[in-house]
Amino acid sequence: MGTSDLQNPMANMTLLYYNGGGSYSISLAGIQAWFKGSEQFKSNWSSAMTLTPGSDNGSLAISDTESDSGDEIKDFKVSGTASGDSFYATASELGSLRFNYRLTDGQYRRIIKTSSVSSGYGTYAQVVSGTQECSITSPAGDYNIETYPSPTVKYVWTLTGNYLSVSVQYNGFVYSN
Repeated sequence: MGTSDLQNPMANMTLLYYNGGGSYSISLAGIQAWFKGSEQFKSNWSSAMTLTPGSDNGSLAISDTESDSGDEIKDFKVSGTASGDSFYATASELGSLRFNYRLTDGQYRRIIKTSSVSSGYGTYAQVVSGTQECSITSPAGDYNIETYPSPTVKYVWTLTGNYLSVSVQYNGFVYSN
């Protein structure tokens, strides 16, 4: 199955709520995709995220940037959850499974380089902090979550100065850069 076989009917809904103080809640429902000819195996996700300015007196407007050495920097905070049915495909099997996702204390940074320092010009974006937890919550073919080492993986992002570290926690082990 190639990526051209992936179907997405756009049968979804996005809602945006203003919470006051520059904070917005974004809800997505019925985000669906499936492989052509295999409609019984489909992804069907819903999500609820809260997006706020990176500073207490900031806004979400891209034009409201902070200046740092001639570069424009904009931080956003995001937290929330997503869950839903999904599918997996191997060379011999196509099946259903269910995922959960949670993002806490996420911070996303958008940088517009306007100076000709060594990193050049352009727009860059990156995660600078937060915790993401992803888990499989239902059996999937030969993948039995009861017997597999761990159905959950956790990523912790931390920015200290200019150093971005990532810690991956899985099955009782911690892997860090």
